[in-house]
Amino acid sequence: MKMIKKIISVLMIIANLGVLCACHGRIYIPNFVLPDTFDMSVHHNLTFWAKNDSNPTQRRIFENAIADFEALYPNITVEISHYTSYPELYEAVLQNIGTNTTPNVAIAYPDHVATYLENPSLVVELNDLIQNTDYGLGGNKLLFDSPKEEEFVSEYLVEGYIESEGVKKLYTLPFMRSTECLYANRTWLEKNGFTLPKNNIFSWDQIWEICAYAQQQDPGIIPLIYKSSDNFFIELAYQNGYDYTTEDGKILFANEDNKKMIRKLNELYKQNLFVTWQNTGFYPGDKFNDRECIFGIDSSAGSTWMGPNSPLGAKGKKNFDVLVTTIPQVDVDHPKVISQGPSLCVFNKEDPQEVLASWIFMQYLLTEDTQVAFAKTEGYSPVTTKAIQSEAFRSFLNSDEIYSVQKDAIQNVMDFKDRTFITPAFNGSAVVRDEVGKLLDRAVLSKKNEINVEELFKRALTNCGVAK
Repeated sequence: MKMIKKIISVLMIIANLGVLCACHGRIYIPNFVLPDTFDMSVHHNLTFWAKNDSNPTQRRIFENAIADFEALYPNITVEISHYTSYPELYEAVLQNIGTNTTPNVAIAYPDHVATYLENPSLVVELNDLIQNTDYGLGGNKLLFDSPKEEEFVSEYLVEGYIESEGVKKLYTLPFMRSTECLYANRTWLEKNGFTLPKNNIFSWDQIWEICAYAQQQDPGIIPLIYKSSDNFFIELAYQNGYDYTTEDGKILFANEDNKKMIRKLNELYKQNLFVTWQNTGFYPGDKFNDRECIFGIDSSAGSTWMGPNSPLGAKGKKNFDVLVTTIPQVDVDHPKVISQGPSLCVFNKEDPQEVLASWIFMQYLLTEDTQVAFAKTEGYSPVTTKAIQSEAFRSFLNSDEIYSVQKDAIQNVMDFKDRTFITPAFNGSAVVRDEVGKLLDRAVLSKKNEINVEELFKRALTNCGVAK
């Protein structure tokens, strides 16, 4: 009887350990080893989690790509789940790690993947896989024309290298690329005697001067609306050369330079020169399109929402010309803008054949037809030179069907690709990004109350797991 009790006790301990491992996402999966061949006689049910802003056209593109892929590989069925935001998709993955029910393929930011890699074998490392002559990029056993490694825009590949267990490895491939843009009411600027700067690159000093003038002319106007508060903080820090984070995960944003920067933004906010989307709920296009603000800063992917005649945004009462250019700069001769856009990753599973099927499907999403079709939906640039230089994409850019603001935004992505920067991705970098955005929003929330900058930074550090 005592022996039975001991056995039951041991089994309960093992069970509890299993629950603890599940809660912390520490389910063990062997590292993926590429099979010699893909067994077409075995059926695989794959899941793909995608983000599409509730855009029905993007949904159809994904669904059409899946149908075409399943026709080539009848032994693979792909079920897609649509998410309306990156944070929503990210949280869904985190919730499914402990139960080992992550998707097979997912849209992801490298920041997110770095967090997934707290469990080092959870996401498939791509370094060797992309080089495989049979099933790697451009592999000769694939049933479609997969892009070769050298056909990817090199600046876009860099972001996929993430440090895991002390070594940088490739875990994501870019799916689409966007960047942040300044959308300006060109008609208003010219009517009020403002000359456009060289190469249409505004300095921040010029922007604040124009915003102050606009406020004086019409106190009811919102001169500038910034969509992404985290990008606002990060880009200003990078443009000024202020510390943010390091490649090895050191969190350095709580420095005197950035505190001074936040105090300055608070002063500008109290002068009614700008607001953030997070604090007001105003998307830039909401006010910009109806001439209730002069400048909107938003992703190039939001270009189809910007302008009085935009296909997706609020319709303006009066027409005006829209200028699309890079974001304002601290140093206009050396512009810096953040690189954005969704990437793709493959989640590891116990069956190597299932993982190989997932990898093959992920490559299909990077083929020319899918790349071009998706790029047409927003202000995205494809990520391969093959798609960018294709007749279909070039014809689209030069056709009458493209919305002019969207065309300018896409051109902006391509023109500034070598002037972009990426922030280091590490376990916790997604939290840091979120916290600096919240910090900025808290600093520009009230015009009546004075801010406690030290407390704001202390709170952000604490939420990032840093005691100070």
